[in-house]
Amino acid sequence: MNQKAIHNIILILIIVNILLSFMSYLAVEIGGALCILKSDCEGVQKSIYGEIFGIEVSLIGVIAFVLLLLVYSFALRHRDFYPYFVITNLIGVVGSLWFIYIQLFKLGKICLSCMIIDSIMIIIFALSVYECFKYKKDFKSIKSYFR
Repeated sequence: MNQKAIHNIILILIIVNILLSFMSYLAVEIGGALCILKSDCEGVQKSIYGEIFGIEVSLIGVIAFVLLLLVYSFALRHRDFYPYFVITNLIGVVGSLWFIYIQLFKLGKICLSCMIIDSIMIIIFALSVYECFKYKKDFKSIKSYFR
């Protein structure tokens, strides 16, 4: 797969996650009508884990994915910034794995929209790591960022 195809896939996946996160946010606001396949979105999103500091997790997701899109756009223009995009993705993956754990083991409920969003985040991370290592000649050394 060439580098331009990877860029396009990552961009599309980030945009899809923005839309899905916004859809999940609306689902809570209007009573779950937009939740994918009528899974237990409301049960997950209205649980004690559905908010962080009084802000709905789905709204935090919208903001986070918009920021991720901005970081990615910047990283594509300034290639030596790309490792920071990978690190940003790593933070997102840790959050995604945490939310998957919460659904499966703490709540025992699954929000299919949330699982799709989290899975896409993991795919974005995998693609960004793949791109970073496959096309590393295009980037400055990651070590240079920590000096």
